[in-house]
Amino acid sequence: MAMKYKFYYILLGFMVMTAMSSCIKDQLYILPEDDPDYFDPFEWKHSSLTVRTIWDEGVTPVPHGVMLNEDWTELNTGTEITFKGLPAQTYSVYAYNTPPGIKVEQGKATVTAMPDGTLNPYPELFYLSPVVETNVVRGTPSEVSLPMIQWLHELKFTFNMWPGDEKLIESIVGKLGGVVPSLDMNEKIPTGETTSINLTLAPTTVTYHGSDPDLQNQEVPAYTVTVRVFDIQPTTNTTLNLELTTTDGQTITISTLVEKVIPEPISTTYPISPESPVPSPTIPMDIDIDIFIKDMVNGSFNGTIVNWNDVENGVIHIR
Repeated sequence: MAMKYKFYYILLGFMVMTAMSSCIKDQLYILPEDDPDYFDPFEWKHSSLTVRTIWDEGVTPVPHGVMLNEDWTELNTGTEITFKGLPAQTYSVYAYNTPPGIKVEQGKATVTAMPDGTLNPYPELFYLSPVVETNVVRGTPSEVSLPMIQWLHELKFTFNMWPGDEKLIESIVGKLGGVVPSLDMNEKIPTGETTSINLTLAPTTVTYHGSDPDLQNQEVPAYTVTVRVFDIQPTTNTTLNLELTTTDGQTITISTLVEKVIPEPISTTYPISPESPVPSPTIPMDIDIDIFIKDMVNGSFNGTIVNWNDVENGVIHIR
């Protein structure tokens, strides 16, 4: 009889332990991450963020990257990237490219220098999105879209000549001062001490729309050059200089203040923002300048461009 009671005690003890273990299991499964059969603890505590870069119609996206807080991830192809396993918090995210001719460091994009110390006159286009603050919530995928804005201004200088003057010219070179070298990527404003760029001009023919009434709508010889800058800030001592070499070996130097060619900083005249971005490919701001040299070549000449006047559509004529 004692053995029978002992068996009952053992059976009862097993049942109690089974019931207790069942209760403990139910308590352990109160939080979802504690049940590996139904929840992945890592995924429940973290989430993902998909970043898409948006480009203007007709623009071919260039290789670029995304800055997520302080971490840079490059996209060699495509316009979308998903960051997985992110802790739930607020993230700062923006995108930009690093084209030839532009160096990005410490929150600034700077046009690279040429061997002579002047700036690269024609860097490739630089795109930078606004900075977006986005909240990542655990267990819920998030998305953000970044419009890619082109920040370089393109200026096309055209130096009109009197018909026949081109036969007197061997070459023309120039230098433009007042050029702002960098862009503050956080504040979105040009920054840095102004410097200069060299102008390498090429001969061409254009239809004349300058200030001389005798040449209106005629085909005239000209020299042109196109440059890209973050900004030009004219001051009282920044100049646009041209050096003309004639076919008989004479040198003609022509100088004018940049403020007479570009009266105000380009960044204030043509502001860039998500509401009014610079089109890309850029539409150049045209600057037309009349240089009539036939009367200059009787001896070496140091001259100043005079009688400048500003006209509509960003075209500036100087005589």
